[in-house]
Amino acid sequence: MPDTGLILGLLAVVAVMAAIGRRTGLAGPIVFALGGIGLALVPGVPSIVRPPSLVLVVFLPRVTKRARGARRRCAECEPTTPVLVVVSWAGMRGVISLAVALSLPQVTAGGRPFPGRDLIIFVTFA
Repeated sequence: MPDTGLILGLLAVVAVMAAIGRRTGLAGPIVFALGGIGLALVPGVPSIVRPPSLVLVVFLPRVTKRARGARRRCAECEPTTPVLVVVSWAGMRGVISLAVALSLPQVTAGGRPFPGRDLIIFVTFA
């Protein structure tokens, strides 16, 4: 059974961070990221390891959606069809390249690390 006091304490911290976000007008993910950094510095708080890609999938779209909603909409600001075609084509090429780079094995058949795998992933992502 997990420590109930720890869970209640973390829930209280989440409630305080949400209130700070509403009061300051900052996006929730930004407030929670800063709060998470602050909690990581407190001794005795257990560490929770999440994959870095979670930030790109969960938090970043919400932050950018809120930023897009804050701007005024205008007819000239809307992307044209050729722009959308180029962006979607380039985006799909990037996703496929990154998927191929991430599919490289971490170790070779001999048990040694795959040579240059980290560099390949970095260059593909950049």
